[in-house]
Amino acid sequence: TGVTQVIVAEVLPEKEKDYREWIAKIHLAEANFPGFRGVYVQSPNENKGKFWITLLQFDTMQNLDTWINSSERQDLLN
Repeated sequence: TGVTQVIVAEVLPEKEKDYREWIAKIHLAEANFPGFRGVYVQSPNENKGKFWITLLQFDTMQNLDTWINSSERQDLLN
C-alpha cells in the first residue's frame, strides 16, 4: 500500500541538461522525508516528445503532503 503522485513536465530539448540537474537535486531532498518509498523518472523517447513523467511514491498521503507543502520543496521549485 502507499500513494503515488504522477508529475508530467514539458521540457524543451535545449533545457534537458538543466532539468536533469534540477531533478537530481529535488529527488535527493524528497528522499530525506518520512515515508519516502522511491521515485521513477521516464524521459521522452529519443526522437519524439518533450514530456517527462515522474512517479513519486510515499507510504501515506499525509507524508506525501508533508513533502509537497515543505519549504525545502518550495525552495527547489523556485
